[in-house]
Amino acid sequence: MRAFASITAPDGMTYELTHGDLIGRLERAELRVDDPRVSEAHAMISLRGGELRMLGLRGRLSLGRGPLSEVPLETGQRILLARRLALHVERVVLPAQVLALEGDGIARQVLTGTHSLMPGDAPSLVRGVHRDAAAFIWSSGDGWRIQIGDAPPGDLQPGESYMCQGVVIRTVVQAVSSAGPGATWQKGGVRAPLRITARFNTVHIQRVGDPVLTLNGLAARIISELVALGGPVAWEILAGEIWGDETRRDRLRSRLDVALSRTRRKLRAARIRADLIQFSSTGYVELRMDRDDVVIDET
Repeated sequence: MRAFASITAPDGMTYELTHGDLIGRLERAELRVDDPRVSEAHAMISLRGGELRMLGLRGRLSLGRGPLSEVPLETGQRILLARRLALHVERVVLPAQVLALEGDGIARQVLTGTHSLMPGDAPSLVRGVHRDAAAFIWSSGDGWRIQIGDAPPGDLQPGESYMCQGVVIRTVVQAVSSAGPGATWQKGGVRAPLRITARFNTVHIQRVGDPVLTLNGLAARIISELVALGGPVAWEILAGEIWGDETRRDRLRSRLDVALSRTRRKLRAARIRADLIQFSSTGYVELRMDRDDVVIDET
């Protein structure tokens, strides 16, 4: 119950990439390409519309017939990152259903690679292994494993609930066709649902009974990028998409912090929850959706 693509890098190594995995020069990239023509965060794998796609982030892609912003992945493809620098798609695995996790205060999220459950007032499920996590969840190939605290690892079973440092999480089976942007929600929401229309230059947020809030400028770019990327994303990637000309990491972080603060003030002023944009302690940013919220991606 895992969607992934086996991709061979220019150095001959083959990697299994899934939703949210990065391709680029960053050391943290799941498929690292050490070439000056490749951007730090060149591309990302995304599960959307029932298929796996490679999205160009700070770089462009090509199938040999001009630049592309995204490529639906198919077995046998040769995807160019630069002249004579290609990735080869060996196979694409798309099961009918995938396993997802949700919980009290945790939006539904399709499981991809390795995840850490971070406890606290605002619990979150983030990619990778992080210190102080209440639990770790990872793929075993054909299935999924979970380790809660210091307990021995066990199989993660569909339809089961687990208690992790006071946080209840549940596993659910989700059709792969509904996985991707706008396919996450939060249990137990009692607030009026939001309708978010993202168009890059503008974002319209409407709640039943209230006027439409129209955002533009950086606020619109931040929300639109999060919608387009389709899930939790490292802050460096988000900031790099918006301020691609800035090379200093400290300045990128400062710009993002200021922009997020201003965006949250605009949300609060319109009586929309400020935690719509969630910035976790592990450096990931995402849209936090309630059960009946709707996202319309017109980016």
